[in-house]
This record gives sequence, structure tokens and C-alpha cells, in this order.
Amino acid sequence: MKSIVQNLAATENPVFSSFRDDEDFRELLEDLIAEIPEKITRIQLALSTSDWPSLRTVGHQWKGCGGGYGFEGLTALGADLEHAAINGDCCLIETAVAALIDHLSRIRL
Repeated sequence: MKSIVQNLAATENPVFSSFRDDEDFRELLEDLIAEIPEKITRIQLALSTSDWPSLRTVGHQWKGCGGGYGFEGLTALGADLEHAAINGDCCLIETAVAALIDHLSRIRL
């Protein structure tokens, strides 16, 4: 049932890049979006193995990627994950990962 709810949320609340109408960015956005499922899998693996250094790096990368690709919401979510992983707070890390994955799963071209 959860996957159905997640799929509905992804359909009802899509996230778009502020650069989506810029033809110069189209290929970059397509490449980024194509990589999201693999990146989500890596995030889940890092969480399941308590690999906080990897999650810190992931958070830092999405923090930078968000603004660079026109997904401003990713900047804050990436920063939240980075800080949670630096502090090693399991509850905050889980919350940050869930929020990041939710956001990533709603990104559309």
C-alpha cells in the first residue's frame, strides 16, 4: 500500500527544475533524472549499513546539485542530510533520507 501512496504523491506533487524551459539545460536535466533511481538505491544502501560518511557526501552533493540544476528544494534537503550525518543522529538521518528520497522521486522533466 505504501508504494501506491508514494506513486500518487509523485504524480500529484511533481518537482520541476526552474531551468526546465531552457533548451541548453534539457540534456543535463535528462541525464540527472535518468540517474535518480540508482542514486536512491545507493542512498538506501548507505542508510541500511549506517554509512554516515557516504550519506554526508550524498547530502553535500545534492546540496550543490540543487541550485546548479534549478531544484532549489534539493539544496535544503541535501544540507539537512549532510548536517545530520556529520552529527551522527540516527533519527535525523532517517528523516533527512526519507525527505530527500521523497523529493527525488517526484522530480520530473
